Amino acid sequence: MAGFSRGPAVALTGLVIRVLLIDDSPLARRLLARALASEGLELVAESAELETAGELIERLRPDVVLLEVERAQGDGLRWLSQLTQRYALPFIVCSSLGSSGEAAQRSLAAGAVAVVSKPTSIISERDELVRELGAAVRRAARHPAAVQLAAREPAAVQPAAPRVRLYTPPSPAPAQAERDVRVIALGASTGGTAAIDRLLGELLPDGPPVLVVQHLPTAQITSAFAARLDRELRRPVQLARDGERLLPGAVWIAPADHHLTLARVEGQLRIALERQEPGGHRPAVDVLFRSLAAHERRAVGVLLTGMGSDGARGLQQLRRAGAHTIVQDEASSVVWGMPRAALELNAVDEVLPLRTIAQRLNQLSREGLPS
Repeated sequence: MAGFSRGPAVALTGLVIRVLLIDDSPLARRLLARALASEGLELVAESAELETAGELIERLRPDVVLLEVERAQGDGLRWLSQLTQRYALPFIVCSSLGSSGEAAQRSLAAGAVAVVSKPTSIISERDELVRELGAAVRRAARHPAAVQLAAREPAAVQPAAPRVRLYTPPSPAPAQAERDVRVIALGASTGGTAAIDRLLGELLPDGPPVLVVQHLPTAQITSAFAARLDRELRRPVQLARDGERLLPGAVWIAPADHHLTLARVEGQLRIALERQEPGGHRPAVDVLFRSLAAHERRAVGVLLTGMGSDGARGLQQLRRAGAHTIVQDEASSVVWGMPRAALELNAVDEVLPLRTIAQRLNQLSREGLPS
């Protein structure tokens, strides 16, 4: 890659973005190292072995990990999946098979936040591929929504009791039909993909329909997230489509750049996708919760780990409408921003660790909403 000039330093909160590179091809490592330098990105270490990734991550604390998963041993995707579940870092796959197609989808499903094409020659990497690589690294480093949950919690022997119970004293119980849970709505951002994966995997497969808003950086990643859950869970999972009727046991994920809302059509709840200007996010958790408050109070709203305050005011409206509200506790959250904001608004009935939220939702689905 002779002739490349080092570009200006790229700041991430005042610091140069630090990249760990793992690729079993010495030539690829040399080309990628030059490409990173030309984009003003700091290469903190390189390795040929995926087996060394964990040790290097813990010792060097990079901002982004760039790696190749097409390997002679055929276990690259398994390693990628393990790394993304264990470490709260964005992982980018630099693939010799290109940035689209089945191989790229498998990488995204395993937890990569992006897939870029690997430079194969000095000429090809001078322009487009180098710019693509630099842009992908900068996007990954600046998108906290792309960060995975650092480690899954160990299973508890006994469920923890709710730490906070804020709902008003019981009133005379209404008829059971008025207490049935009709919809479960989940909202999350940073660390949410792993939290949602775990939570959905523990819900009753024939329980109420579930609506999900998860902040993710691209449409491709959102689609891959929904596709992976659909393959792995005991219930159907799909991207929400306008006009679909809610069915028990199914899960709908808000598509990229669309708000997920509800509408009543001839007495039936149906999905309504909207694209009004976002107040900060699109899709927004607040928009989903507010729509649910307007159309179905026999619901449970759950606000999971995430940065910022999206979902807090919507959860407040949902609780005022008579729905039940739950937030994830601080200890099990990657970032305790959205749940804390909801607590500060007195929008929460229960604060629970991630390991017990599904148990509580299953209980509510069987027994009905608290009276």
